[in-house]
Amino acid sequence: CSSDLLITDYKAHHAYRDKKYNEATSLYVTNLEKNPYDSVLNYNVGTSLYKEGHYDQAKHYFDRALKHAYNDEDKEQVAFNLGNTFVKLKEYQQGIDSYDKVLELNPDNESAKKNKEIAQKLLEEEKRKKDQEQNKDKQNNKKDDKQKSDEKNDKQDKDGQDNQQNKKDQNEQNSSNKEQNKQQDE
Repeated sequence: CSSDLLITDYKAHHAYRDKKYNEATSLYVTNLEKNPYDSVLNYNVGTSLYKEGHYDQAKHYFDRALKHAYNDEDKEQVAFNLGNTFVKLKEYQQGIDSYDKVLELNPDNESAKKNKEIAQKLLEEEKRKKDQEQNKDKQNNKKDDKQKSDEKNDKQDKDGQDNQQNKKDQNEQNSSNKEQNKQQDE
């Protein structure tokens, strides 16, 4: 049984090396079904899925690998890849948190420092864009409110003018009727 695991793992590593990530994922998952808490297998599935661009799924396996990691060195590597995955998903704050975990384990990890800086800049840029969009929406809402107000005022002015014209027409009609009545009385 363990020889089957080794053969499958060997095939998975070769598929990964040959950039056949879909095949590698399938083979790693086969072994993972037999040993779901194996940190290395979860990590390997995560890296294959990451290479395929399936970041949401990769995140799940990296989380599991981190929970079951054997030592700080493994935790450091998993947390680093988890940070990269979060950044790919544009979940910048979670990426920063993952890089912080890496730096807790190894303060000298230059790649984690660099990637954390990038994630921080991306987060700041995202916040800036969101603020600009909100300001733009507020300005558009003000314009819309002003336009509605102007349209309402125009309608009121027109209604007022129509009412005046109706009164004038009615007065003229009444005057005309009085004239006719006067002429008939004479």
